Amino acid sequence: MAKLISRTVLTLTAARPGPWTVRHLLHGIGVFSVTRMDGLSAEERHVWLREVLGLWLMDTVNILTTYLSAPAELPLPTLGEALVDRAADLCLMVDRISTDLASKGDTGTVWDGALGHVQEVAA
Repeated sequence: MAKLISRTVLTLTAARPGPWTVRHLLHGIGVFSVTRMDGLSAEERHVWLREVLGLWLMDTVNILTTYLSAPAELPLPTLGEALVDRAADLCLMVDRISTDLASKGDTGTVWDGALGHVQEVAA
């Protein structure tokens, strides 16, 4: 799930497809996550969301730093070039979500906020 989210977010950030497409895809991710949590206790939901958010952020940072640290002679794919150009926006998004996650607040609120941050960076 976390890889799906990070790859989707990175692709949306690079492609900047427009607000309707971003909202539509994020809605689908939200629906999938709610369905995935059906039958879990409140504590299990909390743990699952924290884990997904953490893994999503780590995968995002991993991919971004791979592109940023590539040798200048290595031609980057179009996606990589677009992400390097948007690195500051992505880092700000990761920082905001990380801060929210570290606050140990309600994970549902953190999740909703994270999706909101994605909408901002993908715009």
